[in-house]
Amino acid sequence: MDRTLRAGENARVTDLERLVQELAERPGVVVVLGATDTGKSTLVLELARRLHGSGVNPAVVDTDTGQSDLGPPGVIAMARTGGQVAGWSEVRPEAQFFVGATSPPGLEAFFLAGCWRMVEAAHRLGVQAVVVNTTGLVHGSRGRYLNQALLEGLRPRHLVAIQRAQELEHLLSACPYPVGIWRLTVRPEVQIKDREKRRAAREAGYRRALRGATLRVLDLTQVKCLRTRYRTGVPLDPAARDELEVQLGVSIAYAEQAADGTWAVLPGEVPYRPWADTERVHAVALENFSQLQVGLLDDGGELAGIGVLESLDLSTGTATVFTPVGQEVGGLVFGTTRLSREGRELGRLRPDDV
Repeated sequence: MDRTLRAGENARVTDLERLVQELAERPGVVVVLGATDTGKSTLVLELARRLHGSGVNPAVVDTDTGQSDLGPPGVIAMARTGGQVAGWSEVRPEAQFFVGATSPPGLEAFFLAGCWRMVEAAHRLGVQAVVVNTTGLVHGSRGRYLNQALLEGLRPRHLVAIQRAQELEHLLSACPYPVGIWRLTVRPEVQIKDREKRRAAREAGYRRALRGATLRVLDLTQVKCLRTRYRTGVPLDPAARDELEVQLGVSIAYAEQAADGTWAVLPGEVPYRPWADTERVHAVALENFSQLQVGLLDDGGELAGIGVLESLDLSTGTATVFTPVGQEVGGLVFGTTRLSREGRELGRLRPDDV
């Protein structure tokens, strides 16, 4: 199928009616692709509304962790939607997955896992159609392979591509199985957001997610630590740590020995040393474990909410977290976004920095 329509806030009613009629006749997973500022979010919600009005029970999955409309930044979220929803502010997440970054590079595996998990969660609720809003990462090798993996994993029944020219054709031509493709053109009035507006929107999202937060002290001997090397090896005793300090020529605050090497936490900056490769030593800075976005999981491994890691006592295994989550915590997922209590972004770590 090859359709040319228009998308955006002022999309023509007849265009949307044609698209929704096709989606309603053959419901399933609908993936909406587009670069940044092409009207994807508006179209996704409008499609869900109109599908509901056509008698189809829909859900939406928001995978855009940088400009999320459904969950907080760094989180992929899913929700069912009705026909009377006026805007994203009226939609509440029913399931969430913590990625811990505002863009996929470096965390592609977890990003894809979150996309698949949320679509599965929607199917478990019995919906007939799942409309997936994607990131704006469509260019370069990263965009190419990320979207190819997403499509191969989700196997959508429909692809809706919003383009200004033909910037998505390399993605559409690589789909390995028959799929209905709708090519839409962007309305000229769709606004382009600059970097500061995007950052401001993310920080407002953090503040909403942290509303009502208090400080909690977690005993990490009773909580699973995920996406960190911490507590995955055997702690070095003081004598072994002292010996390692002499060998490496640096001060070490804490260290563990695991099957894949030695993990050392340094009290100051991590200097470049050739031993990082030759001696299978991975060093990180202690400051990385403060002002860091984290996800808090319930006992079933589902995301209960986000928080800000204020401090971590590596020796005793106690973490101080600023979070609105008050229930029992079963897991703590370490992100890569540095974050203040006020929701201000302070930078980003590499995935292997914690």
